[in-house]
Amino acid sequence: MAAVRGRQKPPTTPPPSITSRSGTNAASIIQAPVKRSPTTGSSGGGFAPFTGHRTLVKAGIVGVLGIGVIRFVLLLDLDKRVFNHKPGTCRGIRNLGPLSGDLEYVPDLATVFISQPGSRLFEPLNTSTYVGHISILKLERNEKGEPEVTSDSLEPVKLRIELGSGSTTFNRTRFLPMGLSVGTAGKRTLVYVVNARGNGVAAGDGNGGHTTTTTVEVFTYMEKTGTLYHVKTIQHQSFHSLTDIAVLDGGNRFVAINGFYFGNMYLRYGELAMQLRSGDLVLYDGKNVKVIDNAIASPMAVALDKERGYLYVSSFSGETIKAYSIEQDLSIKHVTDVLLMSAPHGLSVDPKTGDVWTIAQPVMHQTLRQVWDVYTGGRLKRKTGTPSHVLRIRFQDENRSSWVLTEPFANDGTGLPGGTGLAVVTGTLVMTSASKKAVVCEMNNYGIA
Repeated sequence: MAAVRGRQKPPTTPPPSITSRSGTNAASIIQAPVKRSPTTGSSGGGFAPFTGHRTLVKAGIVGVLGIGVIRFVLLLDLDKRVFNHKPGTCRGIRNLGPLSGDLEYVPDLATVFISQPGSRLFEPLNTSTYVGHISILKLERNEKGEPEVTSDSLEPVKLRIELGSGSTTFNRTRFLPMGLSVGTAGKRTLVYVVNARGNGVAAGDGNGGHTTTTTVEVFTYMEKTGTLYHVKTIQHQSFHSLTDIAVLDGGNRFVAINGFYFGNMYLRYGELAMQLRSGDLVLYDGKNVKVIDNAIASPMAVALDKERGYLYVSSFSGETIKAYSIEQDLSIKHVTDVLLMSAPHGLSVDPKTGDVWTIAQPVMHQTLRQVWDVYTGGRLKRKTGTPSHVLRIRFQDENRSSWVLTEPFANDGTGLPGGTGLAVVTGTLVMTSASKKAVVCEMNNYGIA
């Protein structure tokens, strides 16, 4: 009997081996045991931890630092050069002293008031022994009755300061005047002066963490005797670093600016160099202080256009002139910023035309060297002075939305190093500086200057 044979399965042939480019057998890879993920603790399906965030943070830090370096280099104005030109004949003011702070021209009195704080303008001055004073330039009137600067009026007169009746808060040895403003109350002429050293009595630290180091001293000016009689001291916790003041009327209401946040002179230098918007504009109504703008980069001067109801503030490290409108209820609103690409200091407003004049320092790296030189007592031994120039801003409409800039005066630092104060007197520029030099320049053509 024949045996029955079943169908035999064909012999199994192993699949051809698949070899990767590196020479590893792919089958061994597939059959390798699966390792547990250290992050999930499960076999398979886990994602590798993302470690790129550190790279992003580093890139962000480098980017921010890079932007800061670029801004600082642009701020230094390393590519700027100043070429001398003047609008007419210029003469020097004799015997003015080591340093001049602010100028205030009063047409009704035909007088220019000059504050002279001493040898260190930007320092808190709490430890200095120098005592400042107020001087005037007494002008003559021409045939039309307009005040004008003559050769005889180029000799400043130092005003005597005495205590008035009832004055008990004024300490003459601590008087270092900065900004000033002149107002009238009836027949009296009142001079409001920022005292950079204060009276030595703290008014409190308030919510801002400040202890006041500056005060506003009020004087009555007696023209016949050339004397300032101290009336009172105005002190508030918000007056921590006043640099200038502008009286709104003959009473106690005024606007003022705090130039810095810090009191230390080296930290203030950092505020300038970093363009920090740490200064502010405040309104004092006789009792209380209201902050109008708390983000201004190193404000140095404030000026009023009473005829048109505008207020101007020079932002030194911000290189702008900030314009504000003043309403009848004393509400103050920001209108516009005039970009100058130069560091403005002193301000003057033409009451007839409303034009704004400013004396500025166009080369910032030399300005910073000058400030540092002031702080360190002349250790840098600079061979050249800081350039200065005068800019005129002509607004083209009532809303201050457009303007035209002209430059009637410029100096490379040899004739007027580091200009700080400016007054425009009947077609004449009166300029002071952070040195012993002060200059008066006639404008041959005031209309196109």
